[in-house]
Amino acid sequence: DNYFCSYLMTDYVISQGHKKIRFVGNFGATTSISDRFMGFQKAMLENQLNCQPDDIINDRDENGTLIKISLPPVKNMPTAFVCNSDETAANLILALEEKGYKVPQDISVTGFDNYLPQKQTEVELTTVYIKPEDSTRVAAELIINKITGQPYIKGRHLVSGSLVIRNSVKALS
Repeated sequence: DNYFCSYLMTDYVISQGHKKIRFVGNFGATTSISDRFMGFQKAMLENQLNCQPDDIINDRDENGTLIKISLPPVKNMPTAFVCNSDETAANLILALEEKGYKVPQDISVTGFDNYLPQKQTEVELTTVYIKPEDSTRVAAELIINKITGQPYIKGRHLVSGSLVIRNSVKALS
């Protein structure tokens, strides 16, 4: 449930006192990124916080290949970023560190997926975790029911996740 999990993450960041928040990920690049942005936008709107299309920071090119993240100018720097994936969050943290920012002391960053292939950063990332066994269980049940002629529900099946709170989000006073 990319939409609701991203909503929960953004709402958590807001609950920590952040009001100037930007989303990192190309809207429209994938269904999951679009759903995650829509969850982000819902939390922002419900909390009466500004969310403009120009506030989206791209993390990939038109072919879907990850690119170096372009940070906003210092005067427009948010206090927090909600990223569409942990890999994007790790790339963002590296870009921030190159500019002299520290996460979470200066800027908070969140990810999604609870997956980093290697220890790319010293920051312990606040993220969303969707258990692979939950997804595979739902998929296996659908396949088995279809093969054996048992009734099953066609269409979308949501698998929910949970927030994993680590040290990449700073509570603001």
